[in-house]
Amino acid sequence: METRQNQRKLRRRQLITSLPVHDLDSGALLGVVHDITTEGLCLRAPDAKEQERCYRLQVGLPEGWPGLNSVVVSARCAWCLASDVPGVFLAGFQFLDILPDGVDAIEQVIIRYGK
Repeated sequence: METRQNQRKLRRRQLITSLPVHDLDSGALLGVVHDITTEGLCLRAPDAKEQERCYRLQVGLPEGWPGLNSVVVSARCAWCLASDVPGVFLAGFQFLDILPDGVDAIEQVIIRYGK
């Protein structure tokens, strides 16, 4: 059985800055980006996320980011696991729809803030 890491086309990158992720439908803060690519992200969250559910996510960009303050994506929660840290969950989201300026912004965030 192939691991999720082996199934990805792009290597996810952890960031040296914190990006908040909100559910646009409810306005709720879902968590923060754990790692990211232009095709998806791993969310660090205080509670489990429903697998296979589709979300409209608003990914906040670093303060003072030129042109945009967030990227909006439609995404599917592909998996969710309890982390090694009590009370923290990791959830993998696959982007279903993202505008080109959102892709560009994520690429630039990875270049500037990627580990």
